[in-house]
Amino acid sequence: MTYSRRGKHLEKNVRRHYRKRSDVLEVFRDTYGKTDVCVVFKDKIYLIECKSRGYVNPKEREELIELAKETPDNVKVFIYYLKDPKKSAGWTNKTKTQIKQEHPEKSMQRHQKKVKDR
Repeated sequence: MTYSRRGKHLEKNVRRHYRKRSDVLEVFRDTYGKTDVCVVFKDKIYLIECKSRGYVNPKEREELIELAKETPDNVKVFIYYLKDPKKSAGWTNKTKTQIKQEHPEKSMQRHQKKVKDR
């Protein structure tokens, strides 16, 4: 399976996971935005970028950092990626990093370090 297909499969699993939760109002595919999935809760919103290998290119990095800075407090930005990119894109093989609003650059550096160390 190619990395592109694994990424699409991971995205599908993320959407499926959040649709099953009772506290979620709506789950959207954010195909034209900076993220892949948008999850709307009653009091918060998650913007999720899915990566099969975990690598975020510099342009996307800057966009996610800017997005995290611009969003209100109840909007959280996450990167979901596969723990082991060689294995399937099942829900048990995923992990996530939150890009925090206070220090988005540090959050992105922490994510890059986690990806390199695996």
